[in-house]
Amino acid sequence: MRLIKLTTLCAALFAAFPAHAADAPTLPTVSVTAKGYAADELETPAAITGLGRDDILRRGANNLGEALRGEPGLAVSSDGAQGQNPVIRGLKKESVALLVDGIRLNSAQPAGAIGSFLSLGLAERVEVVKGPASVLYGSGALGGAINVRLPQARLTPGVGFDMAASFDSASSGVRGTGVMNVSGGDHALMLGASLF
Repeated sequence: MRLIKLTTLCAALFAAFPAHAADAPTLPTVSVTAKGYAADELETPAAITGLGRDDILRRGANNLGEALRGEPGLAVSSDGAQGQNPVIRGLKKESVALLVDGIRLNSAQPAGAIGSFLSLGLAERVEVVKGPASVLYGSGALGGAINVRLPQARLTPGVGFDMAASFDSASSGVRGTGVMNVSGGDHALMLGASLF
């Protein structure tokens, strides 16, 4: 009798926890920019927009302005021949903090964020905080903050590759990106290159 109950209990446990990783539930998207630390987007009081790598590649964006064009609360201003800069809720580059992996690239004055010079070839995610972000990011972040997150080395044992290529018919341009991650479990090496 006890053997049957133990077998039934084990069968119920195996049924509750699938053995395949593909059947495992996925975690919700996490934003780092809005609070200064990793938090679920639904628990963040600020208005945020996040674009993943697939969204950036699908849009064929060469810079931040092209990537964020058409998103709610965001617009684009011309930056001469170089490209477009993002505008958050009507506030231009002088009022937007531009960050890469949480490190600020621009000063508050006089030029502001020049997003058209930032290549998105290796970008893994773009996070935008819409609204005042000066408490977290200092002066010059009255309009908000834009954080471009680059790939990080992963400690999963083995060798991993991530490659993408595209062709732009308007300028006859070719774009290619490759990231390689090599890890032994307790150490990792990541190499990335982008060509446009």
